[in-house]
Amino acid sequence: MLRWIVGMLASRPPCTCAQQAPCMVQLEIDTASARTLRCVVMRSGADAVRFLRIGACGRGGKVTALLCVDADAAHRVQQAIARFLPDCECRRAA
Repeated sequence: MLRWIVGMLASRPPCTCAQQAPCMVQLEIDTASARTLRCVVMRSGADAVRFLRIGACGRGGKVTALLCVDADAAHRVQQAIARFLPDCECRRAA
């Protein structure tokens, strides 16, 4: 029995599902758009979103958001943000 299990494991092809590296994006939006940003990110990114942190900004009436999303979904999420929040400033975080 053990020999059969070892043979099955040895003949199995290697796993091709490599985990995607996360992509960090820093966003700056007006305070009134924070709820819209959260909805757009969660609808367009779904399971690819690792976290979205929204915090106060030093400039009045603005909030900064730090978005971490899987690399394969980053472009799709950024396009959705640009479509629904055209005044949003976004740049890749280090």
